[in-house]
Amino acid sequence: MLFRHQFPVVRLLIPLLAGIITAIALSGIQFFLVPVLLAAIFMVPVWMNIIARKPQYRSRWVFGVLVSLILFLFGYNLLVLNKEILHKSHFSTFKASELLAVVVDPPREKEHSWKLVLKVMAVKQNRQFVPVKGQLLAYLAKDSSLQLPVYGDMLILRAIPSNVSPPANPGMFDYRQYLSRNNIYQQVYLKKGSWKTIGPRPGFSARGLAFELRRHFLVLLHQNRLDGKEYAVAAALILGQDEILDYETRHEYSSAGVMHILGISGLHVGIIYMVLNILFGFLDKKQKGRLIKVMLILTLIWLYALITGLSPAALRAATMFTFVSFGNLLKRNVHIINSLAISAFALLLYDPYLVTNIGFQFSYIAVIGIVLLHKELYELWEPRAWLADQAWSLVAMSLVAQFVTFPITLYYFHQFPVYFLAANLVAIPLSNTVIYTGMAVLGTSFLPPLSNLIGLITSWLLKALNISVRWIENLPYSVIPDIPLNFVESLLLYIMIIASAAYVLTRRKSLVFVSLAAISSMFSSQALRSYQHHQQEKMIVFSVNKHSAIEYISGTKCLLVADSILLNDRKLLDFNISCSRSLYGLDETRLLSQDTLTERRKRYFAAGIPVMIDGHFMQAGNTRLAIIDNLPLSKTFHQPLKVDYLVIRGNPALKIGRLIHFYSAGTIIFDATNSFSKCKRWETECKQLGIRSWNLKNSGAFIADL
Repeated sequence: MLFRHQFPVVRLLIPLLAGIITAIALSGIQFFLVPVLLAAIFMVPVWMNIIARKPQYRSRWVFGVLVSLILFLFGYNLLVLNKEILHKSHFSTFKASELLAVVVDPPREKEHSWKLVLKVMAVKQNRQFVPVKGQLLAYLAKDSSLQLPVYGDMLILRAIPSNVSPPANPGMFDYRQYLSRNNIYQQVYLKKGSWKTIGPRPGFSARGLAFELRRHFLVLLHQNRLDGKEYAVAAALILGQDEILDYETRHEYSSAGVMHILGISGLHVGIIYMVLNILFGFLDKKQKGRLIKVMLILTLIWLYALITGLSPAALRAATMFTFVSFGNLLKRNVHIINSLAISAFALLLYDPYLVTNIGFQFSYIAVIGIVLLHKELYELWEPRAWLADQAWSLVAMSLVAQFVTFPITLYYFHQFPVYFLAANLVAIPLSNTVIYTGMAVLGTSFLPPLSNLIGLITSWLLKALNISVRWIENLPYSVIPDIPLNFVESLLLYIMIIASAAYVLTRRKSLVFVSLAAISSMFSSQALRSYQHHQQEKMIVFSVNKHSAIEYISGTKCLLVADSILLNDRKLLDFNISCSRSLYGLDETRLLSQDTLTERRKRYFAAGIPVMIDGHFMQAGNTRLAIIDNLPLSKTFHQPLKVDYLVIRGNPALKIGRLIHFYSAGTIIFDATNSFSKCKRWETECKQLGIRSWNLKNSGAFIADL
């Protein structure tokens, strides 16, 4: 009854969410009957009220079920209609090598290229351009004479786009899936001469203005004594420009449990909302004054969203507080949960794929948790001293936020920051102060002496913030890594959390049993998977560009044999290989450099891993593998040496027809240190000889059960 009467909008949001999530799970499969059913069901309530005139009160549940079904089908169709690649006018349905596109996201620098998102406007067919739709990810080759396009520039591309590749290694971030949920399905690499700028797109663009404002304010931050890591953190905190953060900074903040402060979120907009609410508090005395106050606050919040480049996170937070502000203005006891539900409903109507956005999930779950549970926890202790009271309020807020978000934290990142409470106690006040002083730097930029002074203070605060986060991250056992948690287990955790929260609010004993059943099911699932992990015996040949890596897994232990450059590159290891740790439940890893295997007749035995290594030959159980970077100088065996797997690395000049005189392999694997052209030629030779082959560059990692 409490849920039904106090949160009516949530009841409408749930079936819409269910429809969208179902469509995502089914990959947006189009069912012909869905629109027909939607129209037919929509007419049933009309029939009940107009034809029947007097529907029975005991049948009122029918109306609720029908409305929920309508919203479910509406949500399903909403996502299908939003999936551009299903449309006949998507550019991928045309075989064209010349495209007209406009830049819709500013270029971002990569190691060897510039990445930008293009909106394809037309493709050339029969010597004329045909209007199309769809977005394209483009990489521009770096060149000393390159003149980068900017937002709104129109380009002519002479290239054929290709599909985005799936993850190359097990457990890796699925970039293809991430792009597809932003309606990007294809990519193109553009060399010099394969594209040209033909001028800016005509007309006014709010996003173009937003990007220009953000660029201007970034320059102002840089001019006011902010540099290096402090400048990067300030850009992320104040303007939402987190692309310039380096890997180490991201890792430190993530391990300390305060990654949420780096980037625009509901927290940042909430701070601005709170400050503006206090500043314009004198307008609350009259009804018209309250309206003026709300309009002023919302104008400034949306202006802030504009100067951050209208990032999705800023738009999401601004929309959220817009509905909350109007809900408070009505003064009709509108619960903030309903205001949040309306804002989520509106955002999903605009972009149903937002439901898959990590920021969207974190923002709403954290805010809802704080609204419902913060007061309950805070009132358990009431300190007399003001400072202690403020600290306890912050502790209670951090505990609630961590409690309601830790299932998705474990699901997405597979780690838990142990000292999150201490980190938040330090980072949140410091980051809040940085936001105040940073905005003051921008607001006083017309007075250079004053803005320089405030900029210096901001720089000191940022140094203190970075040092504090780094110190906490370096504490022993600061992170519990490689925590395996799948989607079903995260849902079970949320059932437990929701049931527990509902019990706190309603005191219904049945909810305790629901919570216990959910957590028991989760532990049972974890126990079953742990048993499976302890029984596993695998070999993985990883696909890491220009590097060689082979891993043997026995139970929850593994041996990684890779080149020394890869083993010393923490970023490459984390991105390509360490991500499989939680997938396979590994808790012990031994590293071995391939450089130490060049010496023949020397044997290595990996402690705890039943693998014997003799030079470039490895054996686990009855499975034999050989690694070669060239043909032997002489044949030492009368018959070809039999191995189960043969790995070719180092881009050697050899032919498969000659190789089979030395080795008889069940599968020949071409690792990522070889060139595309040689791998393609070897694949063709293997096919002609009837030999199974695996190209890591095209097919990703090779995984075998031993």
